[in-house]
Amino acid sequence: MVPLQAYTSVGSSADGTKLFGVSNGSGLIYASTNSGATWLAHITSGSGGLYQVVMSADGRRLVGLGSYYTNKLYTSTDFGVTWRANDLPTGPVGARLASSADGNVLVYAVGQAAQTSAIYLSTDAGAHWLETDAPVTNWWALAASADGRRLVAAPLVGGIYSYYSPQNPTLDIGVSPGTIELSWLVPSTNFVLQQAAGLENPNWEAVTNVPVLNLTNLHYEITTPAANHKAFYRLAPP
Repeated sequence: MVPLQAYTSVGSSADGTKLFGVSNGSGLIYASTNSGATWLAHITSGSGGLYQVVMSADGRRLVGLGSYYTNKLYTSTDFGVTWRANDLPTGPVGARLASSADGNVLVYAVGQAAQTSAIYLSTDAGAHWLETDAPVTNWWALAASADGRRLVAAPLVGGIYSYYSPQNPTLDIGVSPGTIELSWLVPSTNFVLQQAAGLENPNWEAVTNVPVLNLTNLHYEITTPAANHKAFYRLAPP
């Protein structure tokens, strides 16, 4: 059973099997891989632990803000056992953090009644950050769509702001004996999977297989027999 104490952040994987709780000020994160039946404690970042943690949909990646006045972002790819630190553009006191389903797109801002901040965006899991053109204000809440293309932010006072990036989703392709496995994160807008035999004057045709939503990682997936010739695939607007 997880200890009864104060927690600054809790979260769950998309399928509910992986759970975590960040202990307030102890430098520990409690993690469960069996829907809370048993828990393990891991040391996080030192310096008082983490302030806020978000988790990828499949539970493989944890991303947390360093607590107090440390301007660090901490990332774990083994569910809290080990952590890697990256610099943040500003200090994380009272900060807000949101993530895409795969943890690659992160949005971050400082949110306190007496402190204003820009909103910063990373598309490489926190390795690099860009300041967005959002107003500099007291940001209080952030959210991201599964693919990270749609962002929503709310200040302490003053409505809700939204942002949309129209980039196409990334298509992941895997090959196993006799089959091709195609997958992509649930997109913010509709896309159609297409295929062509070549890239010189291609004749793109829609793939008729119906994609299946994998609830463990929020990916649409299609498995198709491997052809005896070259095939190219893309995601295109309908």
